[in-house]
Amino acid sequence: MQVIEFRRLLLGLLCLVSPLAANAQDSVDKTYQDDGLRHALCTDIDRDGTLTGCNRDLYQEVKQKYPQVQLQASGGVSALADLDGLTADGVIIGKALYEGRFTVAQALEAVAC
Repeated sequence: MQVIEFRRLLLGLLCLVSPLAANAQDSVDKTYQDDGLRHALCTDIDRDGTLTGCNRDLYQEVKQKYPQVQLQASGGVSALADLDGLTADGVIIGKALYEGRFTVAQALEAVAC
C-alpha cells in the first residue's frame, strides 16, 4: 500500500460579519493554528456573487491576525480596482470573469508587482 502525504491543505472559512465571527476566529485559533495552518480561503458570504466589491476590512483583519497564513479572499469582486491593494495573497474572481467585467490577462496585469 502506498502512503500519500499531503503537505498542503486549504482551510475554507465562510465569514459572517457579526459577533459569531469572533467565535469562528477563536475556533481557528484553538483548532488549526497550532497544527501549522498555512493556507485559508475566506469568503464573505454577504458579498459572494454580488459584484459589490471586496470586504477589505475583513481580509485586512484576518491577515493581521494570521500573517503567516496565505490568505485567499473571496466575495464581491466586481472590477479591477477591487484587486488593487487588497490585503490577501490571492483572490477569487469567478463571477466578475463570468460577467465579462475583465479578463484573466487584465487581472494578472492589475496585480503584477
